[in-house]
Amino acid sequence: MKILFWHRLNKTNQRGEAPIYCRLTINKIRGKDFSTGIFCAPGHFISKQQKLKDEILNCQLSTFKTRIMKLYIELDNQDQKITSDMICKILKGKTPGNNSLKNFMATYMLHREKLCIVKEISNDTLRINENFKTNVLLFMQHQNKNTVELQEVNCTFANDLYYFLLEHKQVSKSYAVKNIQFLKAVLNHAVMLGAIKFNPIVAMRFKRGATKKIEFLSPEELNRLSAHRFASDRLQQVADLFILQCNTGFAYIDLMNFCIDKHLETDNKNRTWITMSRTKTGNESVLPLFPEAKQILDKYTRINIESKKTLQLPKITNQKYNAYIKEVGEIVGINRHLTTHIGRKTFGTIALNKGFSIESVSKMLGHTSIKTTETHYAVVLRRRIVGEN
Repeated sequence: MKILFWHRLNKTNQRGEAPIYCRLTINKIRGKDFSTGIFCAPGHFISKQQKLKDEILNCQLSTFKTRIMKLYIELDNQDQKITSDMICKILKGKTPGNNSLKNFMATYMLHREKLCIVKEISNDTLRINENFKTNVLLFMQHQNKNTVELQEVNCTFANDLYYFLLEHKQVSKSYAVKNIQFLKAVLNHAVMLGAIKFNPIVAMRFKRGATKKIEFLSPEELNRLSAHRFASDRLQQVADLFILQCNTGFAYIDLMNFCIDKHLETDNKNRTWITMSRTKTGNESVLPLFPEAKQILDKYTRINIESKKTLQLPKITNQKYNAYIKEVGEIVGINRHLTTHIGRKTFGTIALNKGFSIESVSKMLGHTSIKTTETHYAVVLRRRIVGEN
């Protein structure tokens, strides 16, 4: 690579100064000349020595040349095909399109898809990540930017994204923070691939807002649901599945994957345990088979004498399941919007108030952290406090 500076005297400004231009020749291919942003009066640039008479301006020119040489070495170490136009764009903050945030979000999502294939993350997690990606693209459109380069993603960008989500999409602070966490993960992936040297937003922190009140069924509501007999087989099956969730803490996907032959174990004291790895995290969940759960399993997991196969629990899509749970709740007079998560949180609260420790409840739910159990899944009821008084 050859670097040549020259004084473009035909572009003199109002102060009578003309810009110093740069010409790069790489592998004998001459690129388009571009301005260094340095101006000086005619006669103040010494062409043969490639220097300026003014010491400060000369130092700026030397620094500019050093940037070019350093950039060339970095690109060469990455085995990239280097052109003068490429270096010019990077110097102007316009890196090539393959280093755009959009492309690296796509690269990161391909990485997440592979994790999903090998069951390290769930399909739901992958879908949520895709939503985060869409939100970032919407933010870019809002800023009238067709592309944003990785080098442009900084604390200001992340901060603007956070408030865009709060103000324009009117999401919760917690959800907005999760979008920033996704952006951090994309930049960390870019660092790992060598596209950028460090993650400029890694230290950013946002308040998540007030913790949501934990929604769960009271023992009275759960008893009312268990005692009711639905006229529709469809609703009865959904009610049974939900009652099973309330007595096992299964997430929806774990409920659908449950198999009596695989996930029930009997110990040497003839106690039956449910042991399974959570689909979402891979964490092991271990809990006793409580009588209320056993009653539901006995109803559906019978042995078919003809085929000699164990009949399993009813299968239903997550969307239909949540819709039918709401209908079930309305029929028995439960005045809240029931979801599969409420079933899981009901189990956490029931187990804690039966006397199980928070550590045991966390293990039964398959949580990585006890803090998650304390914050989102278990409520100490007043009746337990009264009992301990």
